[in-house]
Amino acid sequence: MLQCNYFCFGRGKKEAIAEFCDRNKFHVVYNGTPLNTLENIPVDSVRKELNIPDKVSVVVHVGRLCETKGQHVLIHAASHLRKQGSEIIYLIIGEDLAQNGTYRQYLKDMTKKFKVDDCVWFLGQRSDVPQILAVADLLVLPSSAEGFPLVILEAMAAGKPVVATDVGGVSEIVRHQETGLLIPTEDVSSLAEAIFEMVQNPDSACEWDVKV
Repeated sequence: MLQCNYFCFGRGKKEAIAEFCDRNKFHVVYNGTPLNTLENIPVDSVRKELNIPDKVSVVVHVGRLCETKGQHVLIHAASHLRKQGSEIIYLIIGEDLAQNGTYRQYLKDMTKKFKVDDCVWFLGQRSDVPQILAVADLLVLPSSAEGFPLVILEAMAAGKPVVATDVGGVSEIVRHQETGLLIPTEDVSSLAEAIFEMVQNPDSACEWDVKV
């Protein structure tokens, strides 16, 4: 009799499914990301195209606009860091696909409320994510739930440090204080501190890049 086997993109997915099925039929095969898309990216040209001022740090978030992805946490953290005098541009890539733009507007209203609408930029859906990652100082992913987020692999392939919440398969990619920082979910203070550490201590981030 022909036996079926199934493949998951991370251990977390396998364990979740294995609660209801025969775990021996499930195997983990990790996703990858092509490296040739990262070659010869003109960083200065990309910064100019996006109107990013010189000597300003850049934090990038990639993901659909929804509460699960934690953009609201990032906006709160941006407000904290603004009060500390940090000069950072936050590029949020992704679109509100499920709610017809209502959540996007909610987030934009939040940036105005916390007076960070000049430094939190919503870029919408983009086809040039590798180019934007090239100008980033770090990737931030403050999600409350994840599977095996490919964007973390893309950031690491670009040599960028990662700050992410310890959910789903994230810890299978990011080793805390070795290849990035893992923080609790919905923790604005921890996120702000992690971003500040990365921006103020780029040498530490470079050491982590070597280990990726």
